[in-house]
Amino acid sequence: MPYCAILSCKNSTRNVGRNNGNVSFHRFPNDPSIKEKWIDATGQKNWFPTKYSTICSIHFTEESFAETNKNRRLTTDAIPTIDVLKTSTYDDNNDLKLPANLSSPCSTATKRKLEKDPLLNTPKERKLLHRLNIAQKKIIKQNKKIKSLREQNRRRGLKIRTLVASLESLKKKSLISDEQ
Repeated sequence: MPYCAILSCKNSTRNVGRNNGNVSFHRFPNDPSIKEKWIDATGQKNWFPTKYSTICSIHFTEESFAETNKNRRLTTDAIPTIDVLKTSTYDDNNDLKLPANLSSPCSTATKRKLEKDPLLNTPKERKLLHRLNIAQKKIIKQNKKIKSLREQNRRRGLKIRTLVASLESLKKKSLISDEQ
C-alpha cells in the first residue's frame, strides 16, 4: 500500500486514491540530483527512500504533469513544491554535512576532507559513506576482540609452560613417575 513520504502528509491508497480525489502516487526518480530534491522535500532527516517509497500528486504543481492517453505522468524534472517540509542536508556553500549520529572512526582530518568532498552530493553516495562508517566501526571492534583473544592465548601458553616446568621438576625429584 503506497503512502506519501512527506512527513506532514497522511495520504495513502487506503484513505485517498485515484477513485477518491484523483490523487496518484509517484515513485522517487532515478536521477540523483532530482532524487535529492525529493528527499529534501520529505522533511525526514537521515532518511533514504526504498524502491517502493512514493510522494502523492498533491505536492506537485499542474505543470509537473504530462497527460497521456490513460493516465497522467510526472515530467522527468518534476519536484514536489506544494506543502513540503524542507530539511536541507547542505549548508550555504553546498557542502555536505555528515549526520551527527555518524561518528566516523577515521581521523578528524579525513572526516573534514570527506565533508567537503563535492562527490558526496547524491543520496546513494551518502548511504555508501554511512555503510563505510559502519564497516570501519565493525573492523575496530573485531580488532579489539582479536587483541583480547591473543592476550588470553599468551597467558594460557605461559600457564602451560609453567605447569610443564613444574612437572619436569617433580619428575627430576622422583616425586612423580611417568606412569601417573
